[in-house]
Amino acid sequence: MTEIRETTRVWEVDALRGFLILFVVFDHFMFDLWMFRNYFVSDFGKLLGNFAHTQYYNGSAVLGSLRNLTHDSFVYAFVFISGMSCCFSRNNFKRALRLIIFALALTLVTFIASKIGFEGILISFNVLHVLGLSVLLWACIEKLLPHLKKNWQKNVYGVPISAVMIAIMVVGFYFLEYPCNDSHFWIVFVEHGNNPIATFSPGDFLPFFPSFAFFLGGVYLGRLLYRNKETLFPSVSERAVAPLTFLGRKSIWVYFASQVIALAVLYTLSGAVLGWL
Repeated sequence: MTEIRETTRVWEVDALRGFLILFVVFDHFMFDLWMFRNYFVSDFGKLLGNFAHTQYYNGSAVLGSLRNLTHDSFVYAFVFISGMSCCFSRNNFKRALRLIIFALALTLVTFIASKIGFEGILISFNVLHVLGLSVLLWACIEKLLPHLKKNWQKNVYGVPISAVMIAIMVVGFYFLEYPCNDSHFWIVFVEHGNNPIATFSPGDFLPFFPSFAFFLGGVYLGRLLYRNKETLFPSVSERAVAPLTFLGRKSIWVYFASQVIALAVLYTLSGAVLGWL
């Protein structure tokens, strides 16, 4: 009789992604409150906007200092974990298509919002766009892997990719330190100064470099640690972290829905619906 092996879901990857998506959602909502605080007409709206301004986006405040220390690390960690998740996907082309659709939908929604009064909320390229493009590129790279049977073939294929990953990391961090102040057709690849970003993607922006390097790093680590696609902590009950694993599995839906809800909240707090709040 053939033994039927029960597969165990890699809960730790889902849980970590769930934790990180909570940070991403909260951070972006605070950004929205900070950016549109002058639009709020109600006392409650002004209170929220003032909190975002004086506590969350104030480097001298405790919460603001914590945000400055953790923000970039958390965002890149989310991209890294998303790279690891590619190791468990049956079809990364399909996954990339879904991400790209969500990213384009987010751009469309924020574009419409920017035209009805919320100037500066347009999101043309952020973490969703980064992930969509990253997964698509990895799906193309992954397509060739089954044809590499010998070690020298794997080395010939792996060494250039590793070199490209390092180069992307170096270039990306260089422009994070010294942002480009001119608008270029390759604006999505590196960090730019406030003026170009203010016209291209003022609502949120994440450069493709060095994000793609972190994504590839996650893919490599995932392939190394999860060759059998099994959890590294089988003795831990998933029930203990069930809310986080659920959010992790539905992270793209959570992110997209949070942006739509944030727009509705901003619309309400601006007095367009319930000025008495």
